[in-house]
Amino acid sequence: MRFKQLTSSQGRAGRFSLRAASDFSRFLWGCGGAPVCEASVLQWLKSLLADTSLENVLSRWSELRPFLHFLGCQKACPDGLWNVISKRRDLLRLIPPAVRYNSQCYTHSDKWRNILFEFELSLKGFELLPQARALRHASDFAVIVEAEADDNDGSRALNAWITCVLKENSVVTVMAKLSAIKKFCTFLVKIGQFATNPVNDWRRGHGVSVAEALRLQQQGLPIPKPAKFFCSALAPQFEGFVAFKRCLGRKYAGLTTLVMLDRHLALENRRSLTDETLRTFLSAQGQSSGTRKNIVGQLRQFLIYLQRTGANSNACDLAAALPQVTRLRHRPCILTIEQLSRILLVIRQLPLKSEVDSKALYAALHLTYACGLRISEVCNLQIQEVNFEECTLFIRQTKFGKDRLIPFGDRVRLHLTDYLTARAEWFGTSESSPWLFVLKLGQRLSRTKLRVAFNYASRKILGTSQLPRIHDLRHMFAVHRLYKWYLEGADPLQRIVLLSLYMGHVDPEFTQHYLHLSHDLLRVAGRPMERQLENWLGE
Repeated sequence: MRFKQLTSSQGRAGRFSLRAASDFSRFLWGCGGAPVCEASVLQWLKSLLADTSLENVLSRWSELRPFLHFLGCQKACPDGLWNVISKRRDLLRLIPPAVRYNSQCYTHSDKWRNILFEFELSLKGFELLPQARALRHASDFAVIVEAEADDNDGSRALNAWITCVLKENSVVTVMAKLSAIKKFCTFLVKIGQFATNPVNDWRRGHGVSVAEALRLQQQGLPIPKPAKFFCSALAPQFEGFVAFKRCLGRKYAGLTTLVMLDRHLALENRRSLTDETLRTFLSAQGQSSGTRKNIVGQLRQFLIYLQRTGANSNACDLAAALPQVTRLRHRPCILTIEQLSRILLVIRQLPLKSEVDSKALYAALHLTYACGLRISEVCNLQIQEVNFEECTLFIRQTKFGKDRLIPFGDRVRLHLTDYLTARAEWFGTSESSPWLFVLKLGQRLSRTKLRVAFNYASRKILGTSQLPRIHDLRHMFAVHRLYKWYLEGADPLQRIVLLSLYMGHVDPEFTQHYLHLSHDLLRVAGRPMERQLENWLGE
């Protein structure tokens, strides 16, 4: 009665919790008043499987959480019982495979039953309900793959699956199911069952969004094919310029400026570039000095290419007429060792659901500062590129397509080993991601998550004052390294070449951009001059 009063003000969620509590109480009463413990809860979950699906059972389990928490506060059951049972990674495997992999009353062959079991092991980082949903969708898809005998690329099976589910579900529901199928197909590619991921191929084969493609297919209308990347009269020149730059080792992945210029020429129906066209295009762009400088730089490179290839005889005059944009450079925030240690301590103590996430964030940020790496270099590191015996990192294809081999210290080795140990305990032997830093769901650590965590910790330690960017860790590495050289009595001018090679710069002049004055650096930099003055006065 008291729990009913507590849930009466919670609306629909409270009614669901009360329903689960009533069902569980009736089950205990039918068992002769069994105590509320781990064994009785697991027995109740197994009894529900006789009447409902695995997903509904796990939904009912989620609804029981407030009741178990209420009983724990009343000392009627062990405190934290719900969390203890939920953390059992073998909880789903207590359910017979015939129930877990049951799909449309179809019995899978031994081959696909084993594949589904391996796929289930790869989902260890997920919560129980997402695991059950992913398993059900994967099991349904496996039925169609077997029926279509489509063991090569899965394209026929995917089209048949989409046609089938669109008959009974909305587009939004199919999109949610499609993400689970994509995860399953990625696993099939990893084990060599499929050559490519059919979901990715299906998405790239349409010129509209996924939702629009599903809506058109549901209505029986044709889905338009993707348009060409460049569609203006200068499309051959754009494609040739991109191919030329990529041959020189440039990535040119986004192509944002060139695509926007191409769309502008197509809308204005222009067949060549003129001074008026470029002015109109630049006036419509953003006002950020850095953005405008990048846009003008790419336009200048493209015009020089047109001049050299003979596609436009006035290209050099157009390039000279482009405005000179001065980029307002960000002033790096150089923290002390003590401030940086406090920020890293906050990262390590973040209240995350998984210890793997907090240790991955801590190890990644510590590595960023300790080795002076770019954020892209940290996120793109693979396990095979870390040599713990020689304590070296192989940084592959970084800025301007360069590779470099750099050493790291014992403290970095300690933090990386601690993180990899926690990762192995969380995923077990089923996790085979090549990336060094992964989160609890197995996905690679992204730059966004790294920035969000660093900004949160910096704001908590430094308040609302000027906050450092994550790239400022690279600046701090250079300044603190210079500070240590001054303390050791070494000549920084002779060591600047070593620092430039370590940081991956083409010219030592670029390294000077990272050397900023700080109070400690000014204090120790003046010591050689003081000693010379004392020697001169002594003579």
